[in-house]
Amino acid sequence: MLVWILIFIICAIIGYVVAKLTSGPSEGVTGKWPSLRFSIGEYTIWLHHWFYLSMVIIILIFFRISYAWLYGLFFGAIIQGLGYKDFYYLFFKTKNYPYKKI
Repeated sequence: MLVWILIFIICAIIGYVVAKLTSGPSEGVTGKWPSLRFSIGEYTIWLHHWFYLSMVIIILIFFRISYAWLYGLFFGAIIQGLGYKDFYYLFFKTKNYPYKKI
């Protein structure tokens, strides 16, 4: 168990750093790997990396897949994504987005 936790922590740090290096430098700025965005009329659906990685973790838990390194990488990236001011913009009117134009 202690080894699992240690691997998780190390991989969470790696996941955070990789997400920091590949994500946009600030809110609304596209990084090396763009988020999944869909426009439907005047609305935008924005699937941030923290959101879809959370869904992946739920699926892994559901199927009882338990790899410390995988959970760690995803958890680190999720924590990094939640650090943006616009992390909660998942479904919104495009014109109401307060940061840089998307």
